[in-house]
Amino acid sequence: DGTISTVAGNGGTVYSGDGRPARETSTVPHAITFDPNGSIVFSDLNNFRVLRLGVDGTLTTIAGNGTRDFSGDGGAARSASITNVDGMTYDRAGNLILCDTSASRIRMVSPSGTITTIAGTGELAANGSGGAPARASIGFPTSVAIDSQGRILLNDLYNGALWRMTGTSSIQIVTGEQRFKVFPPRTAAALA
Repeated sequence: DGTISTVAGNGGTVYSGDGRPARETSTVPHAITFDPNGSIVFSDLNNFRVLRLGVDGTLTTIAGNGTRDFSGDGGAARSASITNVDGMTYDRAGNLILCDTSASRIRMVSPSGTITTIAGTGELAANGSGGAPARASIGFPTSVAIDSQGRILLNDLYNGALWRMTGTSSIQIVTGEQRFKVFPPRTAAALA
């Protein structure tokens, strides 16, 4: 009917904490998707978290501990450090696939809440096309989608390239930059 309403955020920028009413919580919403149950899931650009808006109207952290960094693979996603999440989606198995953009990685949060890196070395470059995703350098991944065959497609803004990932075995550039720029790997200090 053309009505607009706020579902999350109060205009502030410092996250107020889980379990609070979403409309009374400070967030900086950025990327958005829906989980398999239809709940709104969005990244909080200023607070380095991914949040779920529950049916009870409260927010819960899915990934990120509020520190802009890269850490926590193999552990609880809520305890891991992430950078800015510019794009995310869910795959058929209910895994949250997210672009950890400034960390130059694609990460996955399993339905049980474990986070892992599935593509990217953290190097600001474009190399490794045709090889294993874990050994590829994917620049700045800013958006991600799943195609009809379950393959992950990601946009690499830095290199002007579109990558296609088939499971954990192969990733390749399907269109865009082919010069494979290589720069020194960035460290956690460079992310600060």
